[in-house]
Amino acid sequence: MIASDSFYRYALNDEERLVSVSDVNESNRYNGYKCVSCGCELTPALGKKNAHHFRHKTDTCSYESYIHKLWKQYVYEQWHKQPHFYVSYIVERFCDKVSECKLRGNDTKKCENGFFFETVDLKEKYDTCEIEGVYGNYRADLLLTNSNNQDIVPTFLEICYKHPCDEDKQKSGIPIVELKVDDDNLHWPQTFLDCRVKRTGNVGNLQTTMDISIFGYELKKQIEHNVRRFCVYQDVNGIIHGRVDDTVLSCHNLNEHASDSMMEIFVIENDVPKEVSLFDSGIKAAARHGVKIQNCAICRHKGTRGNQCLITMNNDTDSWVVNINDFSNKELDKTNYTYFCRNYFEWLSFSDSLSRIPIIVWVNKTYNIKPINKSEITISFDQKRMKEIAIRHQTIQK
Repeated sequence: MIASDSFYRYALNDEERLVSVSDVNESNRYNGYKCVSCGCELTPALGKKNAHHFRHKTDTCSYESYIHKLWKQYVYEQWHKQPHFYVSYIVERFCDKVSECKLRGNDTKKCENGFFFETVDLKEKYDTCEIEGVYGNYRADLLLTNSNNQDIVPTFLEICYKHPCDEDKQKSGIPIVELKVDDDNLHWPQTFLDCRVKRTGNVGNLQTTMDISIFGYELKKQIEHNVRRFCVYQDVNGIIHGRVDDTVLSCHNLNEHASDSMMEIFVIENDVPKEVSLFDSGIKAAARHGVKIQNCAICRHKGTRGNQCLITMNNDTDSWVVNINDFSNKELDKTNYTYFCRNYFEWLSFSDSLSRIPIIVWVNKTYNIKPINKSEITISFDQKRMKEIAIRHQTIQK
């Protein structure tokens, strides 16, 4: 199709920016415009008979080339203007161990196999957009890169008017988002939407989307949950302790255990309410499964009012009285302390938050429990911290 038979709605101005013919009037029609594709001079046709358009003075440009280069320029300009570049595509999620998973519980949707939307904002990952950029053996219509991290694999943005990108490029493994365009009706969608979505019938508002094809993306993903682990162990003095591991595990890799564990309790991280202490709940869950850890967490006086759970500390002429619950686990070993606390009384009917959540309990059957040596148990206090708490406690009492 030659230029004189085509209505070109866009041209480049002297600043190499796109200009719509709708923004051209008598005052700026002679500013100088050129073709996006071939660079030749264009003249605004602002007559009353035909729709306003740009036309070539000579027929040297193909309409297909114009559309392709127009959209490259448009996407390039919009990349630097728009705050987001959302890409939505369909991902198949699956778990080959779902039938034997004990962490799933009765929630059948937690690990449900099927197809789901996944949306990414390319502007969160990339900060550079280059027209005709080269990566490896391939040239992209637009190359997205991260200037601060060269290890991040670039993404290609490809414009598809009549012909998709080469099959060799599609199979390269490079992430590619191919935008499907029909004409020079430029518009920026809220979301670039995987064209496969139409087959599901769940397309939403098509006026706010643009069809894309994607290549090099992971379209089949193993369902995976982050798991926290509570370990029960015994120290050299025979005292049984508990700890929450800092390492977050995968629900697919629960067969490796800490060398000192006599029991481990696994729970999916998102299943534990934010207001629940996994440490306290772990102690209660361990007791429920036959291993008791003496700790303030299961003492009936924990959180009670009055003087039942106080520490009295004499230092020269000062006498400090502080509440045990004002100390964090890092400042005071609330397991060791219970062996010297005259008020410690285990609460047999405590509420265990983990009893309502699917958990996995692993027991080290080869572990030999050592006898407790009370003479070796030591308790250390931060004297400055204790005095601060004592003063605050006395102020509250007044």
